[in-house]
This record gives sequence, C-alpha cells and structure tokens, in this order.
Amino acid sequence: MTIGASTSALYYVYGKKVRGDSYSIYRDFVKGYKESFKQAFPIGAIVTVVLFLSIFNLYKLNNMGGGYNALKILQVFIILQILLISVFLFPLISKFNLGLYDLIKDSVILAYKHIIVSVCSVVMFTAFIIFTMYKLSFALFAMSVYAYISSYFIEKVFNKCVKF
Repeated sequence: MTIGASTSALYYVYGKKVRGDSYSIYRDFVKGYKESFKQAFPIGAIVTVVLFLSIFNLYKLNNMGGGYNALKILQVFIILQILLISVFLFPLISKFNLGLYDLIKDSVILAYKHIIVSVCSVVMFTAFIIFTMYKLSFALFAMSVYAYISSYFIEKVFNKCVKF
C-alpha cells in the first residue's frame, strides 16, 4: 500500500539526478518518502485499488463471454485513464507542494497536453510489466529503469511548464 509514497520518493531521487543536483540515494529517498508520505500514501492506495479492481473486472468479464463488450471497453478506458494520469501524478507529488485538487487537475492537464510523453511512458511501463511476467528476475530493477527513463521526459515537461 505504500507504493505511492515509494514511487514519489523514487521520482524525488531521479529528479535530482536528471537535473544534475547532488544527491544521496538513501538519504534523498528517505527524505522524499517522508515529505510525500501524507499525500502520496492515500493517492497511491486509491490508484492501486482502482487499477486492481478494474483489471480484476476485465479478467472476470473476459471469462464471462462476449456479451459484455461495452463493460470491457469501459474497464480498459478506466485503466488507461489511471495510467495516463499516474505518469505525472507521482512526479508532481515529489516536486511540488500542491493540494489534492490541484494535483489531480495538473496531472490530467499535463497528461493530455503532453500526450506523447504520457503514452510513451504508459507503453514503456506496460512493456516492463509484461517482460517481468516472463522473466521474474527483471522485477528487481524494472521499475527503477522505467522511473529513470521517464524522469528525463517528465523533467523536460516540467521545465517547459514551470519557469523559475
């Protein structure tokens, strides 16, 4: 259930690495985890539960036969929306101190304004998950590699959108 806080902390460390700031993997991860826990834990729990239920529903609908195509499409739509929004959700938590409404609003805006980055990140994430299912040892570093690669694209988007 702490996947949200851990993901935010991971993006906190990789954000510093991509920007060229000095960082300590352990200290910065713990710092990012502590700073984002209050906000990232409930959001991560909600995202995880919604994704799990949607995937479970899709699995059950596939087992029920072909008469439920509209519900299958709805479940795939929900899964894609959550994944697209999540591309920017946890990096935003790690970098900015926003309220819940602003966080979700900004994640949706960024996900659709930068749809190529969002879709590429979701495709890369899905590919890593599928590859991990076939090669279980890949699970040890798959999400770190994904976060590292996606951090470059996300940091470019943040730099375009935020002028300091």
